[in-house]
Amino acid sequence: MATPIQSFKLDRSIFNQEFYSSIRSFWFLDLPANASVAEMPTMKRWFGVGVSEAEKTAFDEECRRLGGAALDSIGPSKLALPTFESYDKEIEGCNGIAAPFLAEVQEAQKAEGERHAAETLLSLILLIDQFSRNLNRDLAGLKVLYTHYDRLSFALVQASMKLSPNPAEYEGFRYRPVYRSWLYMPLLHSEHLPSHDIVISNLKASLSDMETRDDKAAVEYINANLAAEEMHYTPIKEFGRFPHRNECLGRDTTEAEAEHLKDGKSSFGVKQGQKAEQKKDEL
Repeated sequence: MATPIQSFKLDRSIFNQEFYSSIRSFWFLDLPANASVAEMPTMKRWFGVGVSEAEKTAFDEECRRLGGAALDSIGPSKLALPTFESYDKEIEGCNGIAAPFLAEVQEAQKAEGERHAAETLLSLILLIDQFSRNLNRDLAGLKVLYTHYDRLSFALVQASMKLSPNPAEYEGFRYRPVYRSWLYMPLLHSEHLPSHDIVISNLKASLSDMETRDDKAAVEYINANLAAEEMHYTPIKEFGRFPHRNECLGRDTTEAEAEHLKDGKSSFGVKQGQKAEQKKDEL
């Protein structure tokens, strides 16, 4: 029986600083010291663009090897979340929903300061928001992703933003969008327009920072992230939700949403009307 979030405890044999460090090492594999953006092979690996199906599968398996047990230990069969009512309610109760993970960030901040807190937050977001996407590609998995893991990562970001100092605004990441951009990714994956506004504001601030430094590679990277955010923003503004999620969530698709999905790009890689293996959703 799943443990309610109020009394849930993380498995200390899994969730520890050694594990968090291994997540960052794996995700940012070939990142040079002080780099502002990742090398192209790394970005292809992240987003599954320009790589073979075998390479995508191999990357998924690496994510499963490193993070599978951790995600299972906080999955819906182990950790029970309160019934979803609205995003406003999720934000209001974010400290409670994110409690076990927020405590990790707070403990890191208390023990070793802002950098340690920001790195811990980054690791947890990569695990809960990104690894979960690599490990949940079919319709059943996507439902768990959207209704469970996305709620955890969304709450963690919202709760972290209330901390002082805010680890998502760690000064050491200010000129490193390759790290900074991931910290707000759960908000991009939400069906909540005000959270998308936060993503846009953060990306524009990052863009300004990197333009000041005349870092052309970083500016290109951030502009690509802004373009991706715009693609996510549009359906939320128009429909209040992502139509490509309707199938796995059992929601009826309106005629306008069906038209919207016809271009193929608006499904963010999630095949519609199929119960077979899915491509990676979103980012």
